[in-house]
Amino acid sequence: MKRISIALLMWALLAPASGWSDEIPPPYDPRAAHAATDQNHNGEISREEFEQRIIQIFYFADVDKDGFVTIGQLKAFDEDLLFETADGDGDSRLSLAEFLAARFENFRVADTDGSDSLSVEEVVEDFNK
Repeated sequence: MKRISIALLMWALLAPASGWSDEIPPPYDPRAAHAATDQNHNGEISREEFEQRIIQIFYFADVDKDGFVTIGQLKAFDEDLLFETADGDGDSRLSLAEFLAARFENFRVADTDGSDSLSVEEVVEDFNK
């Protein structure tokens, strides 16, 4: 079973914050993405910081502002999301709750030390998988 890459997610989280064009994606830098998400600059992305950024990317991806994201909207971020797995009700779109659940499963997997936060090393390691 493929999983959503934290690294790709972090790229997606960093892109809207920096004003990058949707047409030409910048090179991914997991350290910069981590820094952009680490709002209190303590070197760790807490679950709360992660959730805030996930919510931001959900609403950024929801271009038609209907409260759902579709596979087409997510493809703009070149993600390997197993849409059918995350789409719990099978309606071919993800609600915020479905999106958060899928993302937090990836957070859990990337949190290799079980600290309930993501260090820059964990993000880089996940990117390199």
